[in-house]
Amino acid sequence: SSTPVPSPTPTPTATSSGSLPAPWLDADVGSTTPAGSASNSGGVFTVKGSGADIWGTLDQFHYVYQPVTGDGSIVARVTSQSNTGSSNSKAGVIWKASTAAGSDYILIAAGPTGTVKVQYNFNTDAGSSTSYALPNIWMKLTRTSAGFSAYLSSDGVNWSALAVNETVTGIPPNATVGIFECSHKSGVLGTATFDSLNFATAP
Repeated sequence: SSTPVPSPTPTPTATSSGSLPAPWLDADVGSTTPAGSASNSGGVFTVKGSGADIWGTLDQFHYVYQPVTGDGSIVARVTSQSNTGSSNSKAGVIWKASTAAGSDYILIAAGPTGTVKVQYNFNTDAGSSTSYALPNIWMKLTRTSAGFSAYLSSDGVNWSALAVNETVTGIPPNATVGIFECSHKSGVLGTATFDSLNFATAP
């Protein structure tokens, strides 16, 4: 039987305090307590987010995002992630239909132990790796006409594919893309830092 997924809820209002460089915005996805936040200093993004999970019937995290149309590629390096007491806390890059909880997504997530996973739509694991370690977990998530592909690197130059041409039909051409932090522990904020964040549309 299929795993139930959360029904999409209204898109939340972006909560950026103005400290994020354009075009990046941020918002909590789902019912998160306490509320998350995001800031940027010298190209380093600090993302604080709570949330029980991004899996099964749950879709709760803090999201730094921008609206996108069509194909492209997002790159970021995850440099740190706090240990919230859950080995399933996660931080990484995500392509999501909207900022509404329950909307379809595909993500690359790093956990505090260094395990990296590709997951999508609340019930599908598309690959994992234990070959990378903080502070040098570079992630690249690319969308083409063939689907979504996920890549990892320890130096931002040499990339290994973790998933190739995954079909996620619920993400429309007009969507969102960005970075996220989920503490995987309700009532607790997790903190992740990122640098080298860049999104480029397809040529």
